[in-house]
Amino acid sequence: SNIGQLFPLPTMQELEIPMRSVGAVVGKRGWRIQQIEKDSCTRITTPRRGQAPIFRVYGELSAVQMALDMIQQVVSEQLIARSTATFRPSSSSFSSTST
Repeated sequence: SNIGQLFPLPTMQELEIPMRSVGAVVGKRGWRIQQIEKDSCTRITTPRRGQAPIFRVYGELSAVQMALDMIQQVVSEQLIARSTATFRPSSSSFSSTST
């Protein structure tokens, strides 16, 4: 294919993230990963269902680095959100025993 002639993409980096974070990075119908591509001027391939959770980022080195940082940012925000949600005490479980 002659895509390489139209878009010189000198760098490809792979980033593996936790499987449970893939949905957050991709976003509904892919909106977030498309936003990251747009903001960083890269092309990103997302892992298919059943594959290892590895994103491939193509572009200029600085652009690729920016995209990787943005993906990492989403992953860490998602992990923080998940952990704070987990530790929220449920009020019902403690009060039910004493009658």
